[in-house]
Amino acid sequence: MSGRIIFPIIVSILILGSVGLSQDAFAANLVTNGSFEDPAASCTGTFVTLPNGNTAITGWTVGGNSVDWICTFWQATDGTKSLDLSGIGAGSVSQTLATVPGATYNVTFDLAGNSALPDPSINPVKSVTVDVAGTTNNFTFDTTGKSTSNMGYVTESFSFTAVNSLTSLTFTSDNTSAYGPAIDNVSVVQSSSIPPDTDNDGVIDANDLCPATPAGTQVDATGCALPPPDTTPPTVTVSSETAEATSSSGASVSFTSSATDDVDGPITPSCDYTSGDVFAIGTTPVTCTASDVAGNLGTGTGIITVQDTIAPSITVTLEELTSEEDEGIYRVVIIETDAVDLNPVVTANINGIIVTNNQLVKLEIDDESESKFKEAKEKQCEKSQEKADEKIAKGKPISAELQTKLLVCDAGGILKIEDLSFTLSATATDASGNSVTGTATPTFTPEVDDDDEESGDDDSEDKKDKKSKDKKDDKKDKDE
Repeated sequence: MSGRIIFPIIVSILILGSVGLSQDAFAANLVTNGSFEDPAASCTGTFVTLPNGNTAITGWTVGGNSVDWICTFWQATDGTKSLDLSGIGAGSVSQTLATVPGATYNVTFDLAGNSALPDPSINPVKSVTVDVAGTTNNFTFDTTGKSTSNMGYVTESFSFTAVNSLTSLTFTSDNTSAYGPAIDNVSVVQSSSIPPDTDNDGVIDANDLCPATPAGTQVDATGCALPPPDTTPPTVTVSSETAEATSSSGASVSFTSSATDDVDGPITPSCDYTSGDVFAIGTTPVTCTASDVAGNLGTGTGIITVQDTIAPSITVTLEELTSEEDEGIYRVVIIETDAVDLNPVVTANINGIIVTNNQLVKLEIDDESESKFKEAKEKQCEKSQEKADEKIAKGKPISAELQTKLLVCDAGGILKIEDLSFTLSATATDASGNSVTGTATPTFTPEVDDDDEESGDDDSEDKKDKKSKDKKDDKKDKDE
């Protein structure tokens, strides 16, 4: 057709029929505006083209490409208006009806075709498909010999059984171009009584597999009671594990998690840690969750414990210096290792006297079984410090020799220990309190003169020489 008017007005309406009709009401047409007459004021000119989605015709929604709303262009069967289901291209119109599941309905409509082609012999047969309640019905009309003033409408009809309480009725043009099938005077009427539903559960007796359902019971399509709502969350289980630390970072720990639901069965949980992750030393909670189909959320928690129960390893040695001037001098060597704590605390002593790693000690056999060096060392260090203080007070420089003595005192110096035997004992303790002790004992034979008397005389002379040397050292220190 020429002179098309595209009508954009959007009107939305839901067509509701009567539910629970009595026998006298069977003749009532469930279709709203079945002759396409409303709203009359909106149909002007000879026809109006309505695009997809348009709802200008009361009760109807346009689908497909478009339809032509015929105002005066050709003859109608009821009123003055009708539809060409092919506007610019193949279109459709649909309407939703309120129906009773199980009830039978009769559909009737008048069918013709647009014969206004320049050459009426081209595609004279018009076809329309009607879809309702899951059924499809096809109808054709031959426009040969017809005109706008003599449309030759024929009345078509068919029946369907409603499945749901709302049923969609759709008319679709099967002609892909303009000049399609024409319809008018659409009617849907209930043709059978409402099937009985004795227990009023919404399922007719013919389909009700569970008759006499108590009032208010929710039922499925077969009329049987639905299971009660699922309000129980899944049960989530997370294993608790204990592992030994393998480094200062902790340990890689594997754990198991699972979830099961009374209704849905096994469910895969989601956890805030992954099995095999590295966990720090201490305790770490692992939480897993799982949701069932009903949306119930279950939670489970396991405890991962990483502990350090293995003590460090320790090697203790007294390394004797080999040069003659270092005779009887030993180096304290302590080697400690721990897989977790990189710096264990180490304490050590020789015969109760505290020593440190790499410290030099002079070990001498004392026949009187006393250790006298500690007191002598402290006394000598006090003297050195006093001399240094005096020089500082007088503004005099401290000699290099005195500075060395002070450094030796601060560093522990070469510790001299006299006793009948010696044992180096060292203990390493890690951050977790695990400890290990190692010991070392030097083996040596003290020198003894052949003549005991000569030895005794020599000892007396040595003591005199030592006393004389100490006096000379004191005088030298005072001079400094």
